[in-house]
Amino acid sequence: EGRITKGDWKERSEIKEEMATDNVIYTLVDIENREIYVGEAKNLANRFKQSRHEIPGWTHYRVDQLPPDFDDKMRITLERMMIRSLASLLNSSVGIDSMQISEFILTNKRIDR
Repeated sequence: EGRITKGDWKERSEIKEEMATDNVIYTLVDIENREIYVGEAKNLANRFKQSRHEIPGWTHYRVDQLPPDFDDKMRITLERMMIRSLASLLNSSVGIDSMQISEFILTNKRIDR
C-alpha cells in the first residue's frame, strides 16, 4: 500500500518483459548520444506502441511502478516533478537554467518552469 516498486536499469532488449506493467514512471537513456527522457504511462504497452521521437536511440531504461491507488493526476504530477528536478541538474533541449552536472541532455520537450 502506497509503495512505489523501483525498477533496475536494463538494456532496451529487455523491454518486452515490462509491457504488462501499468501505472508507471519510466526513464529512457541513450548512452551513445548522452540523452535522458522521463515519461509516464497508465499502460506501458500502449505507450510504447508510439515511437519515442524525443529519444529514438535509447539504449537503457528503468520502470518504476506506482501503487494502484495513484490516479492519473498523481502519476502525471510525479512525472512532471521528476522532469523538473532533472532539468535543474542537466542541460535540457528547452533551455532551462541548470547546474549542468553532466554531459547528458534531458530531451523532454515539456518542462514546467
